[in-house]
Amino acid sequence: MEAARAGKAGMGFAVVTDEILKISDRTNESLKNITLLMSSNDKETNIGKDNATVIIDTISSMLTEINTISTVMDEINGHINKQPDANNLIKKTGNLKI
Repeated sequence: MEAARAGKAGMGFAVVTDEILKISDRTNESLKNITLLMSSNDKETNIGKDNATVIIDTISSMLTEINTISTVMDEINGHINKQPDANNLIKKTGNLKI
């Protein structure tokens, strides 16, 4: 309105004002897009963090089970190492005449 009253000089002002409004609209749209991208990034980051936690817990559980198996294998190996002595004792006992 003021531009119309100002004549030719006002027309230049109106063009500049129109361009500023367009830039403002594009800036506003860009800010909305950035906000959406940041929100999406936050969600994806949280999903990744949750997945990493599950993987860590699973590996930890597997390591516990592996340690248990290792302990049992050591016990079995100990019994296997004692077997020849037990066999010899049985042989000696079997050779005794009662």
